[in-house]
Amino acid sequence: MLLLLIAPNLAQAGDLRVGAATVKLKGDDSMVISGGIGPRYAKGREGELRVTAVVLEKPKQAKLAIVACDALFVSRRDVDPCLEEIEKTIGIPLAHVLVNATHTHHAPSTTRVHGYDREEVFCKRLREGIVRARPAGQRASERRRRFPLIS
Repeated sequence: MLLLLIAPNLAQAGDLRVGAATVKLKGDDSMVISGGIGPRYAKGREGELRVTAVVLEKPKQAKLAIVACDALFVSRRDVDPCLEEIEKTIGIPLAHVLVNATHTHHAPSTTRVHGYDREEVFCKRLREGIVRARPAGQRASERRRRFPLIS
């Protein structure tokens, strides 16, 4: 939806630079998995948990970043410090960064819900992943990969 809203403006520029990065998140079997009515634990894993960042840039315009986190929820408590770090170190304005959760029910808990708490170790790793994915996505966009736009 967001791309549909900005696509007309991007098409006018004729030049779009895109960078992407992924950071793996580590959870373990001792961590409560979120999304159930009561606490539950995983035994092993079927896939990776990740933070994925995409940075879009048009010439002479501020960059736009979209960050997807494999978690049930992401809260301002975790996201706001990351956005401040991103703005300070990379220069992408806070208002130009969208951070969302994939709403997976297979990641450790990032919030207190249904009588169980956040997994603080996982939340710390999530915050680190958001910040680490951002510079990687930034560097990729600076390599000037260009993608043709459909008009």
